[in-house]
Amino acid sequence: MDKVLVHKTLLDKVHSRINELQLALNDAMEATADDSKSTAGDKHETSRAMVHLEQEKLGVQYAEARKLIEVLQRIDPNGSSPSIRLGSLVETSIGWFYLSVGLGQLTVEGQVVFCLTPIAPFGQVLIGKKAGDQLLWQGKEVEVIEII
Repeated sequence: MDKVLVHKTLLDKVHSRINELQLALNDAMEATADDSKSTAGDKHETSRAMVHLEQEKLGVQYAEARKLIEVLQRIDPNGSSPSIRLGSLVETSIGWFYLSVGLGQLTVEGQVVFCLTPIAPFGQVLIGKKAGDQLLWQGKEVEVIEII
């Protein structure tokens, strides 16, 4: 498994999400501008409030996505460590995990990789482990096979 490719794929996914959110924010702003030209009374006020709420929701999502980019930019995908830490790509007996940001499942070259933060429950269990270590997760023995 190529950690640089996993990292790039994850960055691309977050950048794509940011672009989608930016387009949605732009659409919402245009809707506000168009709506302000209309003065249909109560319907007008309700519509403006709905658009405003949507803008706020999109703004929060956009800020969260920007934070994900900041975390990913601090990770050196070429770096490695004998023990699991932020930025480690880990092969275990139950699958591949990339300790980075919590975006769930990512498919890279046909291989499923789970992207999780070091503070996620399984991330906390993995931190500090070395290749060959055994751990218990949800009643199952899990072996750390490789750390990239």
